[in-house]
Amino acid sequence: MAEPLVCSAPTAANVVVVVVVVVVVVVAVVVVVVVVVVVVVVVVVVVVVIVILVVVLAAVVEQLLVVIEVEEIQFFEVVVSDDVSKIFQF
Repeated sequence: MAEPLVCSAPTAANVVVVVVVVVVVVVAVVVVVVVVVVVVVVVVVVVVVIVILVVVLAAVVEQLLVVIEVEEIQFFEVVVSDDVSKIFQF
């Protein structure tokens, strides 16, 4: 028959090893949580900055298009008025 397992009383060395392992595991979990939180915050900040840049760029492009359209309309009016005045010159 197999010998029965004998539980010895915990020694100081065993207690120290268990405490060290528990502390290392807790510190590792805390470090992983902190790294995940930092990565999430960085991703959110980058997304917000990209959205702000896109909105600003869209506003700038819209203003440029308005300016270009105004210049085209003015050019068209000048050209047409010159052509019309040439046509009606007798």
